[in-house]
Amino acid sequence: MSAVLAVLLFILKAIGILLATVLVLLLIALLIPVSLWVDYHDEALTLQVGALGLRYTVFPPKESSGKKKRKTQAAEKAAAVREAQPAQPKEAETARAAAQENADLKAETPKQSTTVSELEGKAAKDTAAAQKSDAAEQEGVEPQPDKKQLLGLTFNQLITAVRGVGTLGKAILCGIKVRHIRIYLPVSGNDSADTAIRYGRMQAWLHTGLGFLNRAMWLEFDECYLDADFMQEKQKKERFSCQISAQLLIMVIAVVRFVWLLWKANILDTLLNQFSGNEIK
Repeated sequence: MSAVLAVLLFILKAIGILLATVLVLLLIALLIPVSLWVDYHDEALTLQVGALGLRYTVFPPKESSGKKKRKTQAAEKAAAVREAQPAQPKEAETARAAAQENADLKAETPKQSTTVSELEGKAAKDTAAAQKSDAAEQEGVEPQPDKKQLLGLTFNQLITAVRGVGTLGKAILCGIKVRHIRIYLPVSGNDSADTAIRYGRMQAWLHTGLGFLNRAMWLEFDECYLDADFMQEKQKKERFSCQISAQLLIMVIAVVRFVWLLWKANILDTLLNQFSGNEIK
């Protein structure tokens, strides 16, 4: 009997050590900041995710050599087929364009009729609902509120849920830090005057938006430059890059706190009962 108890104690100790190890590793993983590197230049977007100095390219996905060869072969075959086909005369092209326009016009006509019928149906429904409410008021019966819009929640519960969502959003934004921001935007217009007007508008929109974001989260700029192209050269292209770091532990705590707030205010029970009742119906 003592041997069985010793084996059971050993198994329980092993399970406890394993669970403690898993919890410690999970806590360490939550304490490590995870970063997302965003780079946009030459009309190409690159996204990389990493932590502790390691990076992994998420977008664009890396293609194997076999897929690249297949794509190149398919492109070569398509180019050969295009070259082999004879040039079509202009009359055939104009006839084809006219036939396509006639088909588009025929396709648009039933859409308009269906739109009118839908509007008439909605108007009839609204009129019937208004008549029902008027009849209920005349009989002295209060019209029932729309449960789908309120989700079965009281006014105080809705206020609590909205406040919880706001607190959750603030906590998540506080756990996000955007560093090494580099923004380069060339601004050009039809002429010098148009370029100056667009440059002023871009300055106003950009700095106003960045100031609003800077109040909600941590922003660190390395470069923010708007280049007014008065000479109409249009040789330079826009560039953007940044590093977005997130503290997962802060976000997890915020989510747990939000769920506890919903449970304390009986919002979760009300929502679950509402959705379960709709499924049964």
